[in-house]
Amino acid sequence: MTTSKQSSSQSKNRPGRPKGSSGVKMRFGKLTPVGAKEKYYEMYGEIAECAIYGCDDYTEELIEYLWTKPEMHITLTDPAQYKLDYYNKLIGDRSFSMHRWEAVNHVGFIESGYWPVIVVAKHYLEQVKGLPNPYNVKLVVLEEIDLPPPPKERTQAKRGPKPKSKVTKETKDEQ
Repeated sequence: MTTSKQSSSQSKNRPGRPKGSSGVKMRFGKLTPVGAKEKYYEMYGEIAECAIYGCDDYTEELIEYLWTKPEMHITLTDPAQYKLDYYNKLIGDRSFSMHRWEAVNHVGFIESGYWPVIVVAKHYLEQVKGLPNPYNVKLVVLEEIDLPPPPKERTQAKRGPKPKSKVTKETKDEQ
């Protein structure tokens, strides 16, 4: 036999989400590589040229995404030669890569001004900012591209004194 206390405690500890929770969590702050690549293409896709300085998870995801867009031409450089060699071998073996892919040396990449927008890996940002930029090339870091604003905290409205009612003796008698 079960008592009413046991049956009520069993119903409270059911598996799953607590009743009333929607399960939808809003994430603010850093974009994921998936969201960053889509945001980049939305903002700069009409240029049809993508220049990338440095390789990381975000730029790798961007390269894979832009490869699905046949109108895009991708140029990559990295001060670490082994990374550049790796990506050149990886992408260079694909069809039509000689028309859409280029791996170049990092010396003079920013200074030449061939590209209006250059995607920079976050760990190279300080190094790139120190380079001369005579053509005012826009430097974009995918991790920080157009972050959504943080949610505003909900505060209850401060209530002032209650307004005085305009009920007079005459209006009371009429009611």
